[in-house]
Amino acid sequence: AGGSGTASVYSYGGSGETDRALGFVGGTRVARGGLRLINDSAQTITEFTLSFVGEQWRSASSDPSNFLRCEYRISATAFDLSSGTSHTAVPALQFDAPVTAGLDSALNGNAAGNRALKSATITGISWPVGSMLVLRWADTNSVGSDDGLAIDDVVFYAPTTTPAAPTVIETKPAPSAVDVLTTSRVAVTFDQPVSAVGAWATLNGAVSGNAPITIAGGPIRYEITPAARLNPGETYTLTVHATQVTNGGGTPMAADAPLIFTTQPAITNLQVISAVQGSGNSTPLSGQVVTVRGVVTADFQGAPPALGGLYIQSLPADDDADAGTSEGLFVYDFTSSGSADVNVGDQVLITGTAGEFGSQTQLSNITSLVVEGTAGLPDWVDAVLPMATSSELEPLECMRVRLPQTLHVTSVGTSSNFAINYARQGELMLSANGTLVTPTEDIDPNDDPASGTTSTGSGNVPAITAREAQNNLNILILDDASAAIYPDPTPYLNAQGTRRCGDTVTALSGILAYAGGRYRIQPVAPVTFVDANPRPVTPPAPGGRLKVAAMNVLNYFITFGGPNDRGASDVVEFQRQKDKVIAALTALDADLLGLIEIQNTPAAVADILTALNAATAAGTYAAAADPVGGAGGDAIRTVLLYKTAKLMPIGQCYADNDIVWYTPDPLRLPLAQVFEELSTGERFIACMNHWKSKSSSGAMGADADQGDGQGAWNNLRTAQAARLNVWLQSLMTAVGDNDVLILGDLNSNGEEDPLDVLRAGGYADQSSRFQPGDYSYRLGEARGRLDHAFATSTMASQIVGAAHWHINADEPAFLDYNLESKSVAQQALNVGTPFRSSDHDPVLVGVTLSPQPTSYAMWVASIEWPVGADTTPNGDADGDGMKNLLEFAQGSDPTTPDLSHAPWVEIVGGDFRFHYRFRTTATGIFVQPEWSENLSNWDPLTDTASEGTATSVIELLRARLDRTGKDRIFGRLSVSEVP
Repeated sequence: AGGSGTASVYSYGGSGETDRALGFVGGTRVARGGLRLINDSAQTITEFTLSFVGEQWRSASSDPSNFLRCEYRISATAFDLSSGTSHTAVPALQFDAPVTAGLDSALNGNAAGNRALKSATITGISWPVGSMLVLRWADTNSVGSDDGLAIDDVVFYAPTTTPAAPTVIETKPAPSAVDVLTTSRVAVTFDQPVSAVGAWATLNGAVSGNAPITIAGGPIRYEITPAARLNPGETYTLTVHATQVTNGGGTPMAADAPLIFTTQPAITNLQVISAVQGSGNSTPLSGQVVTVRGVVTADFQGAPPALGGLYIQSLPADDDADAGTSEGLFVYDFTSSGSADVNVGDQVLITGTAGEFGSQTQLSNITSLVVEGTAGLPDWVDAVLPMATSSELEPLECMRVRLPQTLHVTSVGTSSNFAINYARQGELMLSANGTLVTPTEDIDPNDDPASGTTSTGSGNVPAITAREAQNNLNILILDDASAAIYPDPTPYLNAQGTRRCGDTVTALSGILAYAGGRYRIQPVAPVTFVDANPRPVTPPAPGGRLKVAAMNVLNYFITFGGPNDRGASDVVEFQRQKDKVIAALTALDADLLGLIEIQNTPAAVADILTALNAATAAGTYAAAADPVGGAGGDAIRTVLLYKTAKLMPIGQCYADNDIVWYTPDPLRLPLAQVFEELSTGERFIACMNHWKSKSSSGAMGADADQGDGQGAWNNLRTAQAARLNVWLQSLMTAVGDNDVLILGDLNSNGEEDPLDVLRAGGYADQSSRFQPGDYSYRLGEARGRLDHAFATSTMASQIVGAAHWHINADEPAFLDYNLESKSVAQQALNVGTPFRSSDHDPVLVGVTLSPQPTSYAMWVASIEWPVGADTTPNGDADGDGMKNLLEFAQGSDPTTPDLSHAPWVEIVGGDFRFHYRFRTTATGIFVQPEWSENLSNWDPLTDTASEGTATSVIELLRARLDRTGKDRIFGRLSVSEVP
């Protein structure tokens, strides 16, 4: 045998079996194997007969034309089997069916569906004495990967003399064989081609009598297959009847040829697999030693990280046709001395102890595993998600299962019950009809329909409970058929080194197993994914003149190993973290950037600010000053960074110090800062938040998880929301601006009570407004929004877009900066990219500021007055003769004496003209130009017209009066407050 190039020649057969087949896998070159025979007779040979069995042991090619070509050559001298082109092909001996294409898996070439008997007599040749006849089989390359094809049971015959009476020269099983498998077929080989007619072979059991058979093959080698499984422990006689078998000259056999053999003895407590499985969730035969027969459907034998066993499924004759019982079983044979090596497609007889492991029925403590032969694999059984009940798939446990639908990856991290973990255990969570959604993201615990403002009660909790149950029924685990911990490489990664939630797989197939509280597929072939949710390389563009963003930077700590340190373990990890965070922040390119979970020290803020400016340009960003009393007592804080070319902070940064931010421990204080857009002078208040988390640690009483889907500390978060309403209302009054944008990690999904409190306070949810169904975080297998942007009505009117940049929530957690439990190759994945720079997705808001209605009180609050100044409407703080109310109405500075903006008059022809300025956004006042001839009696000037604008909020007006008949005219601007 030989091969060339990338072609290969193999020895195929069952594990531990001495019966082997000569196999071929073509590559870029041709794989060849064969025989060299010397004519050592005394005459030239003119014909020969060749018989063999063609077998397929591997299905890989998608090209169904893969085949074995049989050819011969006569030569006086030796030559290399791989050379030469003067061979003669024998089409009748070409093995091209059955050849199964495209399965990409091992096959059992001894199974009836994977083999074919080939035989032909070649005449008209001249094979001289002393010359050689070379028989050659060639497997040429096909498109894609090649199948594994083989030849077995080769028989050659060439007549040299007048043939004598035919005789049987070989049988399988051998004469007097014992322990013959009850599923065996019998092979009979003659010493020459024969004509076998009628009932030339019969099979009889010593007890059962005649056994019906079918016969195939010839004219030299024949295979006799019993129509049914033979009885165990019975002696059988196969008789070849001499009178029915003749050679080419018509000479019959001299005498009958009996073959006597005995099948393997009967087995005690032989059970069909379905009886071991039972109709419930656990085996009814727990603890019993049983023997089962089946075909190996998956081979996971071996020491860890192998699963340590194999899956078997019932033979067709043993299927109980009961839809309520499974026909599959796991056999845990690692460390069992009575086990043996197997291959997929082996028919096995196994004795072991029935039981459950992790609620999966199995046999363990294997005392005997006998490979009886081979059998065809059972058909796939279809299953679908979601399940109708939690036990709907139990009747398919351990069977070959296919899900014909499209499934979505819904978790690439850790499940909510911590039993499933992608990085640690190679397990992906799949769901149907899209990825799963946290119930309280779109179901309100107390409002139906959702998006109400009620923040107490539990009237709609049953709907949340129902959604949770529905989610649980819509989960299937894709396992990696391995027990490896932190497998390397991580399974199922794509070419970009990731596997994102939202990616899909269609027609998933494998063994349906159960572990970790979930049904799962153990694959038996590579799984093909569609990258249906590719990485968003650039952030969404929310529009507007200003881009505002908030991002959780996942414990950005510049110190390591201390009692309060939460981030990187050392400087190496920290640099990896910083590189990823800065990559995300620079890509966001926000004009105002709120950061969450940064170490509560000036040095940490300075570090991230320095790094951000180094990645952009010096001085691009500055940090809003800390509040007078600091940012709170927690180890982490929020911070506001702004582009100095776009924004300017006005006044101090404010923090609320209410007790609600110190219960039960010092928490993160909300920070608020007034910003002014440099290009327009328009202002707004940015308020950064990081509310109490959902962790149950320390939660008691009303703060404990109430089972309403909102997690622990919901009561405290609701109180924090209520307090924020009160505090921001007072702040709006204090600074004279109603344009408030609340940003941050509120640790509340879209319809939870704390957000109802904000809605009741007049704040509108901007991400749901512009991107319904958006998300920012995954808790286990479900997605929701913890990162929000809420705005007052006046602020909302200036927001043109909002969205989340999905760089984190959809990514595997192990792609973060941490080095633990990663190989060097895994540590090199995703370095310096924004992907998995945190566990939360950043939120972006597009803002185009515009003038908003302004009352006198708001105007007063927005101005930094001199100490002791009279700020009442009738006061004149700058002493320039114009009262404060007038300065408000005409848009002048009340703290600097300046009459350049005062009203003025002129005479143009016959007209008296009165010119004045008017603040178009002013509310709560009445402005009226008036005229008088005597300074006692005043009348309104009604003929007014616009002369343009001084600013976006200051209009220039002119009032006109015909001065005919009037000796003198006085003008004034009357400004009064409207009750």
